[in-house]
This record gives sequence, C-alpha cells and structure tokens, in this order.
Amino acid sequence: MKPQPQKPTEEEWEDPYPKKKRTNWIAGIFIALLVYVFSIGPATLLASKGIISMNVWETVYGPLIALAAQFPTVDGLFNWYIGLWGK
Repeated sequence: MKPQPQKPTEEEWEDPYPKKKRTNWIAGIFIALLVYVFSIGPATLLASKGIISMNVWETVYGPLIALAAQFPTVDGLFNWYIGLWGK
C-alpha cells in the first residue's frame, strides 16, 4: 500500500501566488478611485434633478471638491467634466 501524502498544516502552507493577490488589491483600489472620481458627473446630474439630495452629494464628493480646489488645473478639469453632465 502506498503511503498517502500528508497535507501541509496552515503554518507550512505557502501561497503560490502572493504577488498576484497584491496586484489584484492594488488594481482594485485604483479602479475604485477612478470610479469615484468619474462618478461625480452622473451624481451631479442626479443631484440637479433632485434624485439624490445635495446633502448626500456634498458628503460624498466634498473631499474630492476640496482636493481639486487646491490645484487650479484639476479644478478646471472637474468643472469642465461636471459641465458635460448638464450643470
């Protein structure tokens, strides 16, 4: 009878793809930030139509607006992008 190989314990087990997991996390965070930044346009449209309240809009996008206000070029791009959505 052939001996069965023993399964490694949790301490002995090593992740065969550690860099891939880290890359997936970084990519996920990057994509989430892009979605957050680019969602300001549609959210502005929804707020202007009263579908979401301005209080919610200000709470969610206030930090982004405050950050953009520190950089005139970024602020101009934000205003242009928001303008594309009808405000």
